[in-house]
Amino acid sequence: MQRPDATNPRRRAGALAAMLIAALLLGAPGAGAAVKPLKVRPEALRLATATVPFSQSLTATGGTAPYTFTVQSGSLPEGMALSSSGELTGAPTAAATSTFTVLATDSSSPALTASRTYTLTAQLDVLPRSLRKAAANSSYRAPLSATGGTGPYNFSVVAGALPEVIELFSEPGTAMLSGTPFNVGTYSFTIQAADTASPATGTRTYKLNVGLGMSPHEGSELPQGTVGQPYAEAICASGGSNSYTFTLSEGSLPEGLTLAPPVPEVESCAKITGEPEKAGKTPFTITATDTVTGLTRSVKLYLLVWSVSFPGGAVVLEETPREGTPHEAEDISLTNKHEANGIITGTMFGPNFSTGKWTYNTLTHSLHYKWPETTGPEGTQGADLPYSGTCEPLGEKCTGEDPLGTFTLKRFVFEF
Repeated sequence: MQRPDATNPRRRAGALAAMLIAALLLGAPGAGAAVKPLKVRPEALRLATATVPFSQSLTATGGTAPYTFTVQSGSLPEGMALSSSGELTGAPTAAATSTFTVLATDSSSPALTASRTYTLTAQLDVLPRSLRKAAANSSYRAPLSATGGTGPYNFSVVAGALPEVIELFSEPGTAMLSGTPFNVGTYSFTIQAADTASPATGTRTYKLNVGLGMSPHEGSELPQGTVGQPYAEAICASGGSNSYTFTLSEGSLPEGLTLAPPVPEVESCAKITGEPEKAGKTPFTITATDTVTGLTRSVKLYLLVWSVSFPGGAVVLEETPREGTPHEAEDISLTNKHEANGIITGTMFGPNFSTGKWTYNTLTHSLHYKWPETTGPEGTQGADLPYSGTCEPLGEKCTGEDPLGTFTLKRFVFEF
């Protein structure tokens, strides 16, 4: 086979051209490979908030990785730092605007560089960061404040709308959302704080959820009942479609009482009705459900039922006069008569105690009685100075005082 003539000028020129093209395609050193220009990214920084941690990564394209980043001119906001790998982190100490230039350097030799000038704005921090849930037909208050400026601050709604009847009250140094919302729903709005001592401002977008209203409110103690006496108390829901169901979702009602549902399309309240059969303090939870929207609201309530009257029998009476020697505790006996309107009257007597008169009101749960003997300073008749006090049904005692002294009536037994 005949070898190609390597000395042929035309063949030699073609071979060199092929080698050059291959070198360019493969990017061989010294072959004139194209290099992309170095650029710093991103083009702009996000908005920061004073005193709130901030983080954003700076990167570079083109050149030869890895890259090194430095602040070439200007200064970062106080509280911020730029790492050599391009991490901009920290918490601006105050609301302000800072301008600085970042220089990126690649790893080639000689090194390529590129820079970009940034403006970082830190706004005021508007507080709170979220709002607690409101309930229809219940008073609502949410204080507002701001940090990062000099203050005081003015607040205003700059986007969206507050729920009906909720208002923003703003005076330098004081700001609050306040009112009584009527209808359930989720309301979105943006509040701006403006520093009266500088151009600094800040905004925060809130979502305020208004749920079903319930009356009585969470944790309420219902009007108290008396064993054997008719009882009725309404449990109402509001703010929704006005069509509700009510269930006893936790605990139980006192014996003798039931939860009666509302009349459909007429009432929005259930009723606790009946005649209590046993004294005691009973906790329970009632849940209302809107039959149209499915929204629910639960409230934990308490109901205290008192016995019909005091049982007769022995109790212990202690008295401590303000002057003179304290009386020794003595056993006394009670007789009782149940009057109308929850009033109980009776007498108390004992071997060392002349007969006294007393009354007890089962509706207000207060005790009132008189000493028939002289117990105070010389010449003062105890019969002329009524003692009044308050009874504790679960503690089985009554306590009170008057200008002469104090008393405790122990083992004041209730029918629990």
